[in-house]
Amino acid sequence: MRVGKLPVSLTEIEEKIFNLLLQVNSTYKLGCTLRVAGGWVRDRLLKDYSHDIDVALEGRTESGSVMTGAVFGSYIVKYQEDHGMETRHVGVIKINPEQSKHLETATTHIFGQEIDIVNLRCEEYAQSRIPVVRPGTPLEDAQRRDLTINALFYNLHTQEVEDFTTGLQDLESRYVRTPLAPQETFCDDPLRLLRCVRFACRFNCEIDQAIIEAARMPSIHEALRLKVSRERVGIEVRKMLSGEQAGRAMETFKLFGVQDCVFQSCRCDKKGNIISHEKVTFGDGEWAVGVHNVKELHNVYASVVPSDQLTENPSGVKPSVGATLAAMLIAKGDLPPVEQGALAAFLTNVTTNGLKYSKRIATITHAIIAAARELAGMWKLGKQVATEAEKDEDKPLRDPLMAAPKFDLTPIEKERGLTYEPEDELPVTQRSLLCDGMQLSRVQYNEEGTIVVLLFWKEALLLANLLVDGTCQAAMQLISHIEADPILSGVPTMEPAIRGDQLQKMLGVKGPAIRPALRHVQRMQYEFPSADVEMIVRYVQKTWHTSRAANDLGRPAKKVRKS
Repeated sequence: MRVGKLPVSLTEIEEKIFNLLLQVNSTYKLGCTLRVAGGWVRDRLLKDYSHDIDVALEGRTESGSVMTGAVFGSYIVKYQEDHGMETRHVGVIKINPEQSKHLETATTHIFGQEIDIVNLRCEEYAQSRIPVVRPGTPLEDAQRRDLTINALFYNLHTQEVEDFTTGLQDLESRYVRTPLAPQETFCDDPLRLLRCVRFACRFNCEIDQAIIEAARMPSIHEALRLKVSRERVGIEVRKMLSGEQAGRAMETFKLFGVQDCVFQSCRCDKKGNIISHEKVTFGDGEWAVGVHNVKELHNVYASVVPSDQLTENPSGVKPSVGATLAAMLIAKGDLPPVEQGALAAFLTNVTTNGLKYSKRIATITHAIIAAARELAGMWKLGKQVATEAEKDEDKPLRDPLMAAPKFDLTPIEKERGLTYEPEDELPVTQRSLLCDGMQLSRVQYNEEGTIVVLLFWKEALLLANLLVDGTCQAAMQLISHIEADPILSGVPTMEPAIRGDQLQKMLGVKGPAIRPALRHVQRMQYEFPSADVEMIVRYVQKTWHTSRAANDLGRPAKKVRKS
């Protein structure tokens, strides 16, 4: 065993908690050795704060039985009562092999901090994925853990860090390895493979070659698919997607060959039980494009959010899980279209069913992908404009934003004047495509009676730029331009000048036709910002029945009613 010291002093609350635990142990002559295990030790060695305090017990009761977390927890409550302190109920997390809980864990609060308490243990696996659990030594407890850097103990009595594997050395050199042979560690609990990816990325560690070789084994992949619930996979993946090294995590999935195990399209019954699943496959080179998208999105994201948000969150602002998923999935060449709900159904199967995320994440991912596709059309149109400008150098653009592609976001109103009333449907312009995309990126939901609106137009613009050019530079300039424009910056929250029920009466549209009719209204608002409602109504009455959207519905447009 190698021992070491913490490089930082305990916080005041940590000292109070540890002293209380030692007082409980001595007051009632329990004779236990008390250690803090795992993540707290690792983080404090790295000089980070941690609220993840797991206490590992080594000892027996007077009757000779193993001192469990529940029994020790009852003495904590007794001590608090005897000393007039605030007491909290001791909860017990029961054994749950489906969630890899193979031993009861007691949980309570001391001085407002949640504490988990469990005895040292050894897990022995035979043919079953459910281990035989028995009381263990510190060495045996360390060896059953996923990684050496997570297998360290802090002895409350000696105030020393105890290393029964190579954790101290590996943490210092930023090296990820398993306490036992990787194949044995992963077979015991295949989720450890994903945890290996997460911690290697989180702490920027080199991965042991033996881990890479074991992680590539088909038997390990099969165990990950069959032995680990989708909830547990989703939890690990979510932590990676929201981390600073999300791109490297996706790269490592490919290195390990587990991307098909992670991303699956699952169909569920009404109770949420998975009834079928299939792999989410990426074509040649598409996974690398997705990784590039994720890295670029995370690299530039902090520079396009308001500075006050950065001030409130000094650790940095990161894209949401939905945005990172969108960056990865939009690289799929065969991603379903938005029309007829195909994209929404696919994302539900992958995120809500396959990773067990909330429906809100699926909705956010859908909004960003749909908006990015629309905005990519603006980029392509900008390239056409740039090409035409090169052919006719004497024909200046109205208000180009940048050189290549050339963006012309000037509203038609400015060119033609407010007195001009279009008799035909307005042309598709870069401005209308931009505004349509910004509107599509809006997510709205009801939270306890309050309408919450989330805007993801910046993420959508960045991904659109990546789709067309593989870079975010033009999008970052465009975002600055939009934020400085009082009209464009208000587009994501702009409401249609004519409500859906009014359009239904005016045009006779219903069902699927309502949304394109509303977009038809808003395009007039984008191009004629000063137009009043009467002018917009006249435009819609004149042009809807011959519009592209009406014809795309696949049925004859109804005659427009005159007001």
